[in-house]
Parts: sequence; C-alpha cells; structure tokens
Amino acid sequence: MRYKSIIFLSILILFLCSCAILNLDTNEQKQKLFSEKMLWQDFRIDGIIKLYIAEFNLIKDVTIIKDSTELKMTLYDTGLFGFSPQPFASLSVADSIKINIPSIEDPLQLAQIKTMIAGLTVFKSGFLNEPGIRDNLEEIIRTRRYETAEQTLKFNRNMQLEEIILKGNQIDVKIKREFSLHPQAIEIYYQNKLSIMIEIDKFICNEQE
Repeated sequence: MRYKSIIFLSILILFLCSCAILNLDTNEQKQKLFSEKMLWQDFRIDGIIKLYIAEFNLIKDVTIIKDSTELKMTLYDTGLFGFSPQPFASLSVADSIKINIPSIEDPLQLAQIKTMIAGLTVFKSGFLNEPGIRDNLEEIIRTRRYETAEQTLKFNRNMQLEEIILKGNQIDVKIKREFSLHPQAIEIYYQNKLSIMIEIDKFICNEQE
C-alpha cells in the first residue's frame, strides 16, 4: 500500500512539474509574439530593393518608414561612393496605394508594380493586432500559424514572423532572419515568382529610438 502511494505521489509530482514547465513555455512564447508585434509597429528600413517584373528589372537604394498613419517607401539613385542620393521613385500606403515612378510611363508596368507592392500593405495594416490573434494565442503558439479567409501568417520557433500569404492577391511575403532578431531580407512573390527583394542593411524599430 505504501509502495503504491509513493508511485502515485511521484506521478502527481511529475504531472505538476510538467504543467508548470508547459505554462512557463507558453508564457515565454506569448512574450516573444508580443515582442514581434512591437517590432512592426513603427520602424525604418534602409537597404537595397530589387524589382523583377516581366522584362523590367530595377535595383535601387531604398528607405521604408512606417508609423501609425502610413507606410512610405522611397527609392534612390546614389552618386559616386553613395553621396548625394536623388529620389527615383516613391510610394505611400495609407487608405490606398499611391505610387510615383517618373521614369516609367507604361500603365501596365505601373499596374504590375502596384500589384507587387501590395505585399507591403500587410506591414501597414497592423496584421498582428487582429482580435483573432489575441483570442487564439495558445493555438497560434502550438501550430505557429494563424489563418483567416484573406491571409495566412506563419511563425518560426521563436514566434518571429517568417511568411505572410495573401490569398486573394496571390502574393507570398517571406521574411529572412538567419537567427537574427531583426529581419535581414524581405522577399515578395507574385504567382510563385520572386518579384521584389529587399535586402536590409539597417532595421530600426520604435523600441530602439
């Protein structure tokens, strides 16, 4: 009888320890997801953008700034040794997408670029603020995935965002980190073809300012 009591007590202790460890892990993952959300609230990206659209290829320096009202992207031509950068094109995302590339007059090419750039609208929309995410934290942590009729979000083991699929637009946004806290590249695929590559030299979020 005493032997059975010891076994029962041991099993109970193991069970309670397992529950405690699981709870600690869940809380840690929730904190990581919260940190990821804060990362994309207000930020600035400096780097290089490469556009691959039909026969039109473009490589420029780029700055992307996102705040609570809009997302702005400016492409630059740089002078010798990177001095005296001159704006080449600009784009803003607020209630709608506005794009200005003076060197391109073909309406079809502009429409194609606007479609590709739609992949950046997710960063303006505050995709991690959706009530569905807050209401399903445990499921998201367990599956590292959040899905709605419009989009799918995928996370890595550290609850860092690694992929956004916009179903209606046939757009797939992939975020490359290589074990870094901040993203090192953003790839935008349209109809399974790489259309935009943003190589990030500097990423500054509001927590760093």
